[in-house]
Formats: sequence, C-alpha cells, structure tokens
Amino acid sequence: MHNDAHQSGVISNVLKLTDQLFVWAQFLGLMAISVVVAYCFVTEMMAMVFTRTASLGDLLMLFLYVEVLVMARAAMHSDHELTIAMPIAIAVVAIGRYMVMSSDHNASHQLMYAGSIFVLVGALCLWRWRKKDGKLLTPESAKSEPPKD
Repeated sequence: MHNDAHQSGVISNVLKLTDQLFVWAQFLGLMAISVVVAYCFVTEMMAMVFTRTASLGDLLMLFLYVEVLVMARAAMHSDHELTIAMPIAIAVVAIGRYMVMSSDHNASHQLMYAGSIFVLVGALCLWRWRKKDGKLLTPESAKSEPPKD
C-alpha cells in the first residue's frame, strides 16, 4: 500500500515538472516570436523612412506585425488556448495584403483569394454564433454576453 502512494507521488511530481517545462518552452517560444516580430516591424519602419514612401502594402504589413504581437501577448497572459478569432483575422489581412501587393492580377486568382477571405469570415461568424449551453448565439445575444473563446 505504501508503495502505491509513493508511486503516485512520483508520478505527480513528474507531471508537475513536465508542466513547468512546457510553460517555460511556451514562454521562450512566445518571446522569440515577439523579438523577431519587433525586429521586422522596426526594419519595415526604417525602410519606409529611408525611402520616404509608405504604400498600402507596407501599412498592412505593419498591421500584421502588430496583430501577431497582440496574439503573442494574449497567449502569454492566458492559461488556456487562444481564441480562434485572432489567427483568422490575421489570415484575412494577410490574404488582403497579398491581393493588393501581388503582381498576379488574374481574375480567377483574385476570385479565389476573395473566396478564401469569405470562407474565413464565415468561419469566424459561425464560431462567434456557435451554440453555447444548448442555445444558439446570435449577434444580439453575443453583444450582451460574449462567448468565452
């Protein structure tokens, strides 16, 4: 009997240590992402200052960098997984930026990009309006009590 209690204590300690290792790995990964994004943001800003130009693509890129930083910060302050809305919003802006900046203005390709944005926004709407506690969330009820993502 004493041996079983000892084994469960050892297993509990191993699980706690493993959890701490994952917490530190997550922290280091998020810090690395933040440092790289901050470097890219500063590099993009310096390029705009030196060339004295700012295109829509440049501004959208800066926006994407800020959104990735916001997502990394949210992940760092969260005890659970991230909301799905942030990566979808980033993907929508990234595809929009690609549509604006791409030299490929083939109509069928542009329709596919627009379609992918439509699918992503539709998925985001479905996520926001998903069933919560057996009742369907509508845009009106989501305003009064937002879903816990």
